[in-house]
Amino acid sequence: MERKYEVTAQAVQGVIASYEADVKEAEDAANKVMADWRFSASGKEHAKQNLYKELQERADKYMNLIRDAAKDFCDTYRIKLPSDNKDHSMDIANALKMIDVLGFKLTVETLKTILEPIKNSYKHMKMIADVLEAKNKGITADYIHYDPAVMTTMYEWLGVNTKVFDYLDAFREVEEICTTERIKLYAATNSYGNASLVSLNPQIPYEIFALPDAMIRAGKMYAELEREFSELFKVHTPTDAEMIESIAKN
Repeated sequence: MERKYEVTAQAVQGVIASYEADVKEAEDAANKVMADWRFSASGKEHAKQNLYKELQERADKYMNLIRDAAKDFCDTYRIKLPSDNKDHSMDIANALKMIDVLGFKLTVETLKTILEPIKNSYKHMKMIADVLEAKNKGITADYIHYDPAVMTTMYEWLGVNTKVFDYLDAFREVEEICTTERIKLYAATNSYGNASLVSLNPQIPYEIFALPDAMIRAGKMYAELEREFSELFKVHTPTDAEMIESIAKN
């Protein structure tokens, strides 16, 4: 029995294939209009524009389906990270200032002082880790980086296997699809000669093409991590019985 993330990934692939087929169908229809002597020049243009409008409406519907699939994936495979539910805005501000002032001279002892007030909030701990990682990956004039012991201490204080970081990055690839409005499907139009031949090229952003693989990758990581860190997961991977019930409902 396929897991839910596999079914969802296949659904996205199906939506992409349907969109590509619609673009080809619209292109064929537009060229039939252009070759039909019964249409005047203005009539051909009017008919062509109507085809494009209908195609874009379909593209918008397909994009909504893709976003819905991404949202469903995220709702199912989101992990719940530890938090003390306290306001740490001042602690974070102080920590970031200290990191900025000390630069790569940050010591393990100072890092521990920075982390102490937020040690029970994974979200804020991860925020500091992200900042340190970003700075450490940057290229400086003299190639200076943090003492390796600083980063080791950071990960130790997080207390979570670094596999979780990789999963969060993979999960974010899917999550970005369901939260962004900038990604759209559309077709580029090329006309040749006296607009006697129309070529429609489906414009599918890389993020959409990569989405099914991102879902499969994140889903497999989730299944593996769930066995190691079950306390981090608010829901479990659907069982075969749950999958059958879900399919029956749909």
